[in-house]
Amino acid sequence: MSIPFILFTIIMSTVVLFAQVYVVYVVSEIYNKRDKIIKRELYLTLIKYIGIYLILYTFFWLFSNFFYKAIYLIGFTYIGYLLNVLMFCCLYKLISKFKQMSTFYSKILVFIIPLIITIYSLINAQITEFEEETIVFPGYNNSIKIMHFSDVHLGVIYQKGTVEDMVEIINENNPDVVVITGDFADGSKSVEPEWIKPLDNVKDNIPILYVTGNHESLYGKEDILNEIYKVKKINHIGDNDKSINIKGVSFIGLDFEYKDPKMKAKSIIDKYGIDVKTTPVVLLYHIPKVSLEDLNEIGVFLMLAGHTHKGQIFPMNVFSWIGNKYFGGLYNNNNKNYVYVSCGFGTALVPMRMFSSKLVGIINIKGN
Repeated sequence: MSIPFILFTIIMSTVVLFAQVYVVYVVSEIYNKRDKIIKRELYLTLIKYIGIYLILYTFFWLFSNFFYKAIYLIGFTYIGYLLNVLMFCCLYKLISKFKQMSTFYSKILVFIIPLIITIYSLINAQITEFEEETIVFPGYNNSIKIMHFSDVHLGVIYQKGTVEDMVEIINENNPDVVVITGDFADGSKSVEPEWIKPLDNVKDNIPILYVTGNHESLYGKEDILNEIYKVKKINHIGDNDKSINIKGVSFIGLDFEYKDPKMKAKSIIDKYGIDVKTTPVVLLYHIPKVSLEDLNEIGVFLMLAGHTHKGQIFPMNVFSWIGNKYFGGLYNNNNKNYVYVSCGFGTALVPMRMFSSKLVGIINIKGN
């Protein structure tokens, strides 16, 4: 367990504690139990149980994979439910300013509706959807079918079965190339060799290109890459400024880092002398933070990215939409160049999806 992951756990636990305290405050109002002593005891109990959970979380991480997975799933499913309860507690407070609700309807609003949303979100996170787009590069005298995966998040929740599902999808759809744009590993648990070994069962004529995301750094990027390198099918093109030509399309990739990737992408194009007027250039980068105008300036026809998850659950969808210029789907710069953002194949932390889908992207590039 890396220091970034430990720090993230502490921050997450603090946020959860404050959310839970607010929920207790609202619930005590619904039940007309405003006594300060009762509230204080509730708060102390909450702190105690969150402390116990963190101790068990750490203990099972060290000594038991089975119980670690169980407590991880229980904890983060509860956090998802808590976020839903918190949202409807805020709604309850807003409504109560204008109209007093009965205890019965208050319970339905604060407990039952969030529970229904949570159950739906858990189920929805398991349903795979496909999104196919076709774009045209003038003068390109071929066609290519790209299958795009992002944010698989192999770790505590997603393991060998998830990779086997990927292999089945790839072989059934027979793309010309598969790309994985980061967060292949989650960082919640070290990636085991047997989880990713099934990728070697992808058809021989289908290459797999891979770049890292921010989550690979949570557990230790080098440890994860050591396992990736054991899979013959995966070509880690985010390393050593690689460029690979497949069916007349130049693929360049950048591993995630907290810098503007624009100039680094340009240096790779210049290094290989790629004629961007006659050759479609596809950039693989985890975070969609390079603008269409900048991509057009350096000669990138298409950038494939992920990271946003389309917010994954409500109300995070709203914050993700506000914080990301390219939130999800295909973005078009007057048919000159494009950005495609996947909302991911796995989930981060909370195993739920609301207004977001478990997604496989298929991008076809054709000439005119």
